[in-house]
Amino acid sequence: MVRQNIMGDAHCNLSNGEYKLKLELKVTGEATELLEKGYMQYGCPHYRRRCSIRAPCCNEIFDCRHCHNEAKNDISVDQKHRHDMPRHQVKQVICSLCDTEQEVQQVCVNCGVCMGKYFCETCKLFDDDVSKKQYHCNGCGICRIGGRENFFHCYKCGCCYSVLLKNSHPCVEGAMHHDCPVCFEFLFETRNDVTVMPCGHTIHKNCLKEMRDHYQYACPLCSKSVCDMSKVWEKYDIEIAAQPMPEPYQNRLNSLFDPIGQVSILCNDCGKSSQVQYHVVARKCLNSADVSRDSQSQQRLRTLLNPLAISVVERRELWSSVLSSVGVLWPGMLQNEIWREVTAKNARMAVAIPALLSSLSSTQKTTKIEVFNQTTRGSNCAITLLRSCSNLREFAPIHARLITTNLIRDPFTASHALWFFITIKHSHHAHQIFSQTHETETVICNTLMENKLRNGAFRDVLVTYCYMVSEGVPLDASTFHFLIHAYSRLLAFRHGTEIHGRILKNGLGDNRSLVKNLMGLYSKCGKLDEVRQLFEVFPERDVVSWNTMISCNVRMGMCYEALSLFQEMQADGVKPDGITMLSLVLACAKLRDLETGEELHRYIEENGLEIGGNLMNCMVDMYVKCGRMDKALELVGRGSSEIDVVLGTIMVGGYVKSNEICAARLLFDQMAEKNLISWMTMISGYVQGGYYKESLELFRQMRETDLIPDDVLMVTVLSACVHVGDSGLGRSIHGLVVKYGMNVERFLGNALIDLYAKCERLSEACLVFEQLPCKSVISWNSMLDAFCRSGDVRKARLFFNEIPEKDVVSWNTMINCYSMSHRFGEVFGLFRKMQSSNVQPDNVTLVSVLSSCASVAALNHGIWVHVYIKKKHIEVDNMLGTALIDMYGKCGSIEKAYEIFSEMTERNVFVWTAMIAAHAMEGQATKAIDLYTKMEALSIKPDHVTFVALLSACSHGGLVNEGYRYFNKMSNVYNIVPKIQHYGCMVDLLGRVGCLDEAVKFIENMPIKPDISIWSSLLRACGSHRNVTLAEKAFQQLIEIDPQSDSAYALLSNIYEKAGRLDDVSWARKKLHELGVRKQPGCSLIEQDGNVHAFTAWDFSDPQSAEIYAMLDEIKRLLQKQKPEETSAYHSERLAVAFGLISNPPRTPIRVVNNLQICRDCHSAMKLISQAYNREIVIRDNYRFHRFVDGNCTCKDCW
Repeated sequence: MVRQNIMGDAHCNLSNGEYKLKLELKVTGEATELLEKGYMQYGCPHYRRRCSIRAPCCNEIFDCRHCHNEAKNDISVDQKHRHDMPRHQVKQVICSLCDTEQEVQQVCVNCGVCMGKYFCETCKLFDDDVSKKQYHCNGCGICRIGGRENFFHCYKCGCCYSVLLKNSHPCVEGAMHHDCPVCFEFLFETRNDVTVMPCGHTIHKNCLKEMRDHYQYACPLCSKSVCDMSKVWEKYDIEIAAQPMPEPYQNRLNSLFDPIGQVSILCNDCGKSSQVQYHVVARKCLNSADVSRDSQSQQRLRTLLNPLAISVVERRELWSSVLSSVGVLWPGMLQNEIWREVTAKNARMAVAIPALLSSLSSTQKTTKIEVFNQTTRGSNCAITLLRSCSNLREFAPIHARLITTNLIRDPFTASHALWFFITIKHSHHAHQIFSQTHETETVICNTLMENKLRNGAFRDVLVTYCYMVSEGVPLDASTFHFLIHAYSRLLAFRHGTEIHGRILKNGLGDNRSLVKNLMGLYSKCGKLDEVRQLFEVFPERDVVSWNTMISCNVRMGMCYEALSLFQEMQADGVKPDGITMLSLVLACAKLRDLETGEELHRYIEENGLEIGGNLMNCMVDMYVKCGRMDKALELVGRGSSEIDVVLGTIMVGGYVKSNEICAARLLFDQMAEKNLISWMTMISGYVQGGYYKESLELFRQMRETDLIPDDVLMVTVLSACVHVGDSGLGRSIHGLVVKYGMNVERFLGNALIDLYAKCERLSEACLVFEQLPCKSVISWNSMLDAFCRSGDVRKARLFFNEIPEKDVVSWNTMINCYSMSHRFGEVFGLFRKMQSSNVQPDNVTLVSVLSSCASVAALNHGIWVHVYIKKKHIEVDNMLGTALIDMYGKCGSIEKAYEIFSEMTERNVFVWTAMIAAHAMEGQATKAIDLYTKMEALSIKPDHVTFVALLSACSHGGLVNEGYRYFNKMSNVYNIVPKIQHYGCMVDLLGRVGCLDEAVKFIENMPIKPDISIWSSLLRACGSHRNVTLAEKAFQQLIEIDPQSDSAYALLSNIYEKAGRLDDVSWARKKLHELGVRKQPGCSLIEQDGNVHAFTAWDFSDPQSAEIYAMLDEIKRLLQKQKPEETSAYHSERLAVAFGLISNPPRTPIRVVNNLQICRDCHSAMKLISQAYNREIVIRDNYRFHRFVDGNCTCKDCW
């Protein structure tokens, strides 16, 4: 019993220990299980994590930083709202399991789950997938992947590299702190693999691979080699050795370059130049370190192709050595991609290598003749071996075997033996071949020509012909047929005329087949006169000769002559065929001659000609170009054949031309096959119709196919990027241009400059411009536009001066830049300089200059431009007429403006609007309304600008009922939604006549929010009618919109001053001073002797200041007699008028433009000055014209 107790106690003690241990293990296990809850089950495509983050920039929730950046930089987002998330500023995260928002930490404060196995407090990075081996680099300041032990931080390059590059990579300052030169992604923060090129520049691995796939081996930044070029040159050495330059081609090159056939090249890698032998495949620098190795590989290749005296083992070793340079051993070479590229370009090697490889399988010494013996005795094997021969030693045993097997009697085999002697320049041995055959030399040469034509080796036909002439081989009709076909494919007109002479010399001039072939050759070369000469002497013209004559006329653009020939053909009794109708329908399509095209269509159907294939495509194209899409659809519907890619593309283009973009897209999507032209037609159709985002989306879809865009499509896509203002997408398109190695000369480079210019990316535009090898005038103009858009007028003018050959666009761009910058003096000066050049101004130039004249009321300049238009007999169209009317109207010469208006025979809405606005500025409301009535009677539809001018006229005339009528008519009759300008005119009208309460109700009922102009109009009206209470309400609304508005405080101060509330006046001025807001200074302009003079209050900068202020003192004394208290004696408009009084001849009008509304003191003073000095004074303030004559003003003291 005692023992049992003891044992029981011991058992109890042990159980307590085990219980504690198990309890601790249980707690630890539960905690671990809690931490691991949801592991790898949450996250996004970028990270597996158990939390989301709240973006500090836009306060929205996203799975990760990359999800935010993709969403906020999407093409559908307005570019002004696009942005990236600052990773280090993230403050709040949301647990994915319990949705608790909390400060950034690894473990959720609510549910205790670990939100990311890897957590970086600095970068605010969570990630459950720790297989990436994340670590934080203090040098980079961000987290990297791959394991800290595998990377080191280079402080000069400013980034992390693999430890394998620690002592071997070239250091470049900030190597990773730039965009990838191909895709333009910022390399420092990229998630894709980056590699260092030998030059030290960095690039994405995928981008580098894609460059090499497209045979681009030069760094986009410095043009140095991006890899070890030895393997590339090994491949080229094989190509060059297997494809020697033809002898005539070498001779021709010798005459072009130098006596020994060498050219000079400059190496981008070593910076040295060298003389190398020319070859069409490649030319290699001789200063490279790989010269000896390249020479050895070439020697090995030569030995390999001459293996008669080497053993099988030696041959196998030699093949392994050569093929190891391209990364593959000889047994699998035929499956190797690089070798397929080589043999695809070299038919000779492609057929020779299988026979040679078969010899490698033998274990004994083997010669080519033994290979011949071991294979099937036939001409195919013989020809294969003949093609692989490079010298007489290799040829001799094969030749002997050909004789013993009687294969030499085969003309096809004999022709290949002949080609061997021609290529090794031993033509005198060829006579041995001819002596051993039963065929003549001519037949064998013709057989060789026919074989070369069939294989597309047209220049080899030339070489064979030269051999025949040099060796005296007779030429027959077949020879000339083969030669004419070869020259037709090469478009060799000069050689064709030489053959024509030999045909005549050989007495074959009457051979109808040869003459028709010669006509075809001349037609393809575009030599219409030669075709006509042969046609006219043709004894009996058949349908082929007529077709050749008609098609040549169509090809040369002489479509009417082609149609006349068709009538002559019918009169000659020759029945046309489908080829005839194809050329004639093409002529109608070029002429857009629908009537003749329909006649041809009826003729085709009446004569039972089949409409299909090319004829169907051409007829549909004719109807599309003539604007009859319905006829095209009817023709396609009656056709029995399926719609192929050509016909489908034509139909898509027809829908685009008919503005049926949806139907075009529907047909495009239904097309089973699409080529590059199909995609281009649909994308350009979207761009032409203004569907820019759709065009870019379609281009993205095209990129998913195997099609490679051309430069024309790139220009179209860049144009879409310009219209959507997406410079980021434009840079991506630029990256594709670089990736595909496209030529950025001419219009593609200009399109890139235009993109960066209009997106205000001046530095990128300059970079593209500097890289253009040949800069056209369009390139210079695009770059000039970029400088003008940047706002730096000085740099724009300096660049303008550097343009070597300026055209009218260059001058117009610079003149418009000055005009937009309000530098009107430079506008007039540059216009005068343009006239002294050899470039004549066009209508755009004149409109820009007239607009500048209107801005500063430079009437004399405007009159001079008008005289220039008459002197040069320039037609005054609607655009130029509108500019002239606007100029005269804003210069206060309303009579001259109406004279221009009356002389115009054709007037569009812009002309009528300009004339109505001119009457409105003069306060001639009745005339403006009468003009509008005449405009409506002529069924000319007004636009929103017309109603602004009309309502402004009603405002100046105080015509409330008329104003309401036209305001309602705008929306009820013409469906024009009123804009803020229209509401501003109505508020101004109501305030002018004193209907302040009605004006307030009108503002309260506005469907759009009132802006500064609305409340300013009401505030001015309160001042005119001394309504201080309402003025204070309007003032409060004004400063809520713009707390820094100087005009609001100035207007309120004047209202308080008129009401005698001097304390409030002091408060308003003190408040203005406390806010640091300076009142906009008044500025007045006056034209004198071809120059525009500017004056501000108390201005002493003019050289005639003494005389001006003397005149002002005289005026002041005169006014003091009429009005003792004078506080505005030295306002800018008075200085300008005083200048006019001392500068202009007596009794001539004085015209002044003021940027502010004229004050009452100056208005009263001008009436007295006009009466005292007997002058007409015309002042245009920012509201209307004031014409002072004999003490009265046309505004009738109401403005």
